[in-house]
Amino acid sequence: MKISYNRLNDYPNILDLKMDDFEYSKTVTVEDEIYIDFDDKGRPAAIEMISASKKFQLLERQFKGVEMEGKIVITRKWISLVIKVPQYNRIYENETRNTYGISRGEFEFEIGSDSTSSD
Repeated sequence: MKISYNRLNDYPNILDLKMDDFEYSKTVTVEDEIYIDFDDKGRPAAIEMISASKKFQLLERQFKGVEMEGKIVITRKWISLVIKVPQYNRIYENETRNTYGISRGEFEFEIGSDSTSSD
């Protein structure tokens, strides 16, 4: 999955991951301030995490330019999100019930310090 990471200068605490060119279908709220957008084929197409540096317990200056890896796992009952920041040994994990009818699947991604990545 090819993902770009938009590090917004005005909002350094927002983690904004998006696939290139996708047809939006629905948004899943993993928890307050964390959202996954799905495309019309049921694939995760975007992740938005507000106050991301706080969720990883990092200072804003530490969060800028970090490399990350993650996984979204979808089962019949659950949608799980795991994002790791290996250089600081930080992990964010959460899951929400799959009440949205999203098809099962497992999607991995990496975000390099150059702000773009592919799987």
